[in-house]
Amino acid sequence: MSFSEFDVTRRTRKGNFLNQIDYLIDWEPIEKAIAEYYASTFDAADRPAYPGLLLLKMLLSGIWHGGFSESPRIFWR
Repeated sequence: MSFSEFDVTRRTRKGNFLNQIDYLIDWEPIEKAIAEYYASTFDAADRPAYPGLLLLKMLLSGIWHGGFSESPRIFWR
């Protein structure tokens, strides 16, 4: 197996994990709860802000894939 084949296989497994999470979790109630506290508007450069659900998914993805340099438990204090 070449390095590129290994890399594609590894990325596919991560993609499958995220697809399974997306299938298992009903994001709609979570999105509604986020919308109560976070209203996406525009930043100082007049660009649209990221939606709250997307920010949550990015945070979770970083935690699940070990993308933080510090321990993820700092977010749950």
